[in-house]
Amino acid sequence: MDVPTAEEVSTVVESIASYKASYVTGTTFFVNGGMTLYPSFSIESEPDAKLHSGSGDK
Repeated sequence: MDVPTAEEVSTVVESIASYKASYVTGTTFFVNGGMTLYPSFSIESEPDAKLHSGSGDK
């Protein structure tokens, strides 16, 4: 699974902004391909992020 593209997110925004969604209120839409189902997923939590940070520490 990947982080959604701008096109994938815009499709959802277009749908909920349309007249067909006029009765949808007070709802949060998570457009992340189901990544909220995996609590350990985080872009910042790459195991070797320090190796690629360019800090020079070895």
